[in-house]
Amino acid sequence: MNLKTIAAIAVFAAGSCFAGGDLRVKVGQTSPTFSMPSLQDPLRRISLKEFADSARYAANPKYGKPVLVAFWNTSCVPCRAEFPRLQKWLANRPDVKFIPWLIEDADPSVAIQWLQSIGMKETGVIDKYATKSAQFVVCENKLCHVPALVAITPDQKIRLAKSGYEPDQPLETILGEVLPMVASPADTPVAKPAR
Repeated sequence: MNLKTIAAIAVFAAGSCFAGGDLRVKVGQTSPTFSMPSLQDPLRRISLKEFADSARYAANPKYGKPVLVAFWNTSCVPCRAEFPRLQKWLANRPDVKFIPWLIEDADPSVAIQWLQSIGMKETGVIDKYATKSAQFVVCENKLCHVPALVAITPDQKIRLAKSGYEPDQPLETILGEVLPMVASPADTPVAKPAR
């Protein structure tokens, strides 16, 4: 590899992934809705409203589940460090829908293979040109604040909006506080109507 190629790779890697920064969504606000192509099957779409929807939740509080969205790309080293921790936390939280949100216009097979190599069951969604990511994360000219996490409750409220990854940060504790475990509808006794 010549010096020009190495410099181009370094510029791309630095430009496509940087830690820190502000997310456009804020804690307490209603989450933007989305319907995105599945990473594994571009003909299938994954929508936030499948899991979290403020109108359906208001009609029936047992509807829906919390959603954790992780924005990433394959050249982002902190993303690759964060995902195994997320996977370990999610193993004990079947009540949370996890959506890895890939921001990348490269061949998605690399991302799928990497997710599978670490045992990740969810392949998530792909935002090839970072157009929908701008609703959540500051993405301008394909420069995005990744990794970034957004936690959304079943009533579609943002409970966590953070970018960057710090290995020493108590990530599991933070996630447990913003998405506390609640009894599933199957565990909740249903009151019988009075006769």
